[in-house]
Amino acid sequence: MNFKDQENPDKLRGGYYTPPGVADFLARWGLAAGARRVLEPACGDGQLLAALQRAARGRPLSITAVERDAEAAIRARADFPEVTLIEGDMLKLAQGPLRGERFDLVIGNPPFIRYQYLDADVAAAAERVLAEARVASTRHLNAWLPFLVDGLSRLNPGGRLAMVIPAELLQVRYATGLRAWLLELGIEVRVLAFQGRSFPGVQQEVVLVLAERRPGAVHLLEIEDLAALGGLDLDAQAGGASAVPAGSKKWTRYFLDADQLALLERLEARPDLLRFEQIASAVVGVVTGANQHFAVDAETVARYALEPVALPLLTRSQQLRGLAYTEADHRRNAAAGQRVFLLRFPEAPAETLPEPWQRYIAEGEAQGLPGRFKCRIREPWFRVPDPWVPDLSLFKRGHDAPRMVQNRAGVTSTDTAFRVSMTPAFAGRSADFAFCFFNTLSFLCAEVVGRSYGGGVLEMVPSEVARVRVPLRAVPEAAFDRLDDMLRAGASVDEALEFSDPIVLIDGLGLQEAEVEALRAMRRRLRGRRMARVK
Repeated sequence: MNFKDQENPDKLRGGYYTPPGVADFLARWGLAAGARRVLEPACGDGQLLAALQRAARGRPLSITAVERDAEAAIRARADFPEVTLIEGDMLKLAQGPLRGERFDLVIGNPPFIRYQYLDADVAAAAERVLAEARVASTRHLNAWLPFLVDGLSRLNPGGRLAMVIPAELLQVRYATGLRAWLLELGIEVRVLAFQGRSFPGVQQEVVLVLAERRPGAVHLLEIEDLAALGGLDLDAQAGGASAVPAGSKKWTRYFLDADQLALLERLEARPDLLRFEQIASAVVGVVTGANQHFAVDAETVARYALEPVALPLLTRSQQLRGLAYTEADHRRNAAAGQRVFLLRFPEAPAETLPEPWQRYIAEGEAQGLPGRFKCRIREPWFRVPDPWVPDLSLFKRGHDAPRMVQNRAGVTSTDTAFRVSMTPAFAGRSADFAFCFFNTLSFLCAEVVGRSYGGGVLEMVPSEVARVRVPLRAVPEAAFDRLDDMLRAGASVDEALEFSDPIVLIDGLGLQEAEVEALRAMRRRLRGRRMARVK
């Protein structure tokens, strides 16, 4: 976790300003319904104010703009003297001077600021905004969320909202309540996504939220890039998109077309297509509180005579080669200087331990490690939690696809991976599970239930892993060894799937080749959206 004093000013201000092409599109669309009274709740450098002037073409507008940054507010006031500019924080003003105010258009690029970076009074104001709208959220929220809720709550009948919002809206847990609220509103909401990066220099994926205070539904639309905004026909785009149904937890799957959704939902309804949680549990690995101190290499083990307390460890997906992690793999990684040993000292006073161990513990104390949260809540601070050994390891994050391996080396893992243990009903079948997880359908499910952040990394938490579907079947040993050999030889994920899919999906699940090809196209679509941000 980063702390407030470690972040740069732009991040603390949430200052990612709006490209002119986006600003012009939002202004044109926002004013097209005849808006007269306009609110810009975080005007920044005035890009959207200038776009409103261009789009209005001399039509009189009554614009209220808010900006919390004093220097930006001074510039905006000088550049746009006809605008009523209020210096302050919109979330606080929502409970004060702007309380109850209504507008025909709310347009903005609200700040992207994590909850822990908000000032206490702003965080309290954010909570009040959400409470009044009856939007459930968590302490992990971001400032953009209450801005969006407040903006929608201020619209006159027929009014419009046009905002730049992080694509986290579609998938993260802290926005679950917001997604439910948007569906319950029953108004027309179009979420416009881009296939690649839309904000130069910003890894964060963004979407454009275009809402109208009239009866309608939520639709997800996708265009290639900013240039496509110029001739975009929103009505035509929405006509070909699936409406997000009530009760949907995450919205990523609705980038698929109607036929693709029908296939996925039909497969999800099959009782023989098990959820991950029916086969195994996925528990976060050992939380040491200081991996750099407790996950060490072989040279450190030898230097401090730590062999009695050094346990075999898996820390990074780069340490994997095949479908199984073996003792030979562990020896290779150790010889290469990888941090593949976890230190678990006895539950005893430091002064009673061997002198080399005391020196190593003292080095951690000199670095201030006992003061770290996970260290200070245990006694003694240097004894890590139970490093039990799982049947398999599944890494929390992946680029091309999730990576799960059978554990043949008796290793545990840090919190970079989940420790996977077979349920009693499937005990002894970890090899089958490792193989059967490696298929296009399961990888597609991971894209649907997981989430991605800057750089296109796919990440899952245990509750999301639990919902991944896996067509478990008995797998011949020769097939396991072949897939293991292919991966060790450097086969790509797609090349390896050409081998595993026929065994798991066609022979095992009884799918037709055309259905497998359709699943591959669906995975390519969702994976492609995620990975486009790497370019």
